[in-house]
Amino acid sequence: MFTVFFNACNFYPQDDYQEQYVVESYLIEGEPIPPVRLTTTVSFDREYVPGETGVSDARVRIHLLDEDGRHRETTYILQEKPFENGVYETGQNNTVVEGRRTYELEITFPDSDEVISAETIIPGPFEVLDMERNSAVYQSDEQLSVTFSTSTYPGRQSYYIFATKALDMENFELTPFWQNAENDQNSFEIINSGIINQENYVIENEALVLRYPWIGIAYYGPNEINTYAIDDNVYDFYRSQSVQLGGSTLSPGEIPNIIYNVDGGIGLFGGMAGAGVRIFISEK
Repeated sequence: MFTVFFNACNFYPQDDYQEQYVVESYLIEGEPIPPVRLTTTVSFDREYVPGETGVSDARVRIHLLDEDGRHRETTYILQEKPFENGVYETGQNNTVVEGRRTYELEITFPDSDEVISAETIIPGPFEVLDMERNSAVYQSDEQLSVTFSTSTYPGRQSYYIFATKALDMENFELTPFWQNAENDQNSFEIINSGIINQENYVIENEALVLRYPWIGIAYYGPNEINTYAIDDNVYDFYRSQSVQLGGSTLSPGEIPNIIYNVDGGIGLFGGMAGAGVRIFISEK
């Protein structure tokens, strides 16, 4: 599972605030065409409530482009889900996202000429080749190691994000590092890394070897470790978001805006390919 949270609000001087559309959707290689969430931003003095900001009655389509990425080959029409304002889905699970293909998002409205659009190229598929063991003692000398085949992306090296999901938070406790963090424990269900380029992995026989850091494990017990190859949209979003959240020494006046790659709105229409394993982490 891969998770990004949009709170659909931006911080503007109140006189400058203008409402914007917010898009959120992630196409994952080998999985069905995902839902698209369409909401609006809210001003700083309003509480963000997802159900109240959802945009209904939009015309939402995802187009699969041909091999050259120029012409529309297949169109998927998404309908709004009952009782979920602003969430649109195809209602079918028999068609999966194809790696190394281009998908185009198109959103229009029956009562205006506004158009929201975005494109993503899906990274090539990859898989787990080897997992040294399916259980480990937390912070033991034997570091976790997972070997993957490589994903490909046109015109550049591959970039990855890994995520650990705790599968049983009720019966197992937080690991020591995360016990001291000042957050709600439920917020540690999924721990996402920053962006890692292919050069950060150990490469053996054209495969990627991930030496998994213990800090990436928030809970003892069963965990799912996933690695995702990411498209340009996810890469630009995360890279620019990390600067916004303090990952830079730039002064406030020099901090650039988050890069969305969405025309007619903001948000993320992203593409990924993923591979994962399960492992049991014991305290001793």
